[in-house]
Formats: sequence, C-alpha cells, structure tokens
Amino acid sequence: APISAMRPPFAGSIRRIDQALLETVHAAQRSLTIVSFAVYKALNIQTALKKAIDRGVEVRLVLESSEESGGKLSLDGLALLDPAILSRSKLYVWPREKRQVNDLGQRGKLHAKFAVADRALLFLSSANLTDHAFLLNIELGILVHDPALADRADKQIDALISGNVLTALS
Repeated sequence: APISAMRPPFAGSIRRIDQALLETVHAAQRSLTIVSFAVYKALNIQTALKKAIDRGVEVRLVLESSEESGGKLSLDGLALLDPAILSRSKLYVWPREKRQVNDLGQRGKLHAKFAVADRALLFLSSANLTDHAFLLNIELGILVHDPALADRADKQIDALISGNVLTALS
C-alpha cells in the first residue's frame, strides 16, 4: 500500500508533557511504574499519584537520588516528594557502587524517563518530573498504547530489581 494509505502507528495530538503523563497515571488501575532522573515539585503529578495509590494502584518509583548521583543533582527530589507518596510507594534507586565507570572515572546516570500503567500503556519522554520540564522547557514525549511494548519496559525494571542493580528504599 502507498505510504499515504497506511495508518500511522502513533496517531495522536500535540499537548503538554504533563498532560500525557497525567493520562498515564489516571489510566492505571493495578500498577504504575515511573522512572525519572530529576524530581522537583510537579504538584499536579504528585496529586495524581496520591489518588492512584488511594484507588489501590501499586506505584513503583525508580528515581535518581542526590547521594547516589554523586552530586549530579543539586536537589534531592526524593526528599521533596510528598510523604504520602513516599510511605505508600515502592521506591528504588541505582546505587553508586553498582554503576559502570568509564575510562575517565565517570559513572553512569539514571537518565531514563518513562511511565508504564498496568503493563499496557507506555509513556516515553525527554522530560524529568519537574515543573521546569512541564512548564518551561521544550520536551518531547510519546504515549504508546501497546501492551507488548509497555510490558517489555516494565519487565526491564523487574530485571534490574531482581538482578540487584536497583535497590529498594522502602
């Protein structure tokens, strides 16, 4: 078929990054995984996370910490998260001692930014969980309704946890 007759695999609208992430959080009924480098404020996302937890969603957060990043983060987003989220979510970090080091002595960073709802909806983004990313920066993300792909992303995190690459904080 000619290209013009083919249905695009990712049809959708252009909107703010936080709106697509909120859609992902709101869609979760059983499980939600969020991975991000930086976390700062993003109060609308934090409110949505608390509501997800209240409706019984198992929330798993994989976040960079100021300590484990070796000073790459100026603010510790984990310390700034709402205590209701911290106490009721599964939190994971990538310990500094488990990170690869290159020839210059530089360690790897937790730089991925994505969310998975119910192993069926995948949100991939360049945006961190910060107000700057959601309101000031030029960011790009894609919301993918593909259970196979969403499941693969969640299984990648499962493997990092079971392989002791990521460490639970709570």
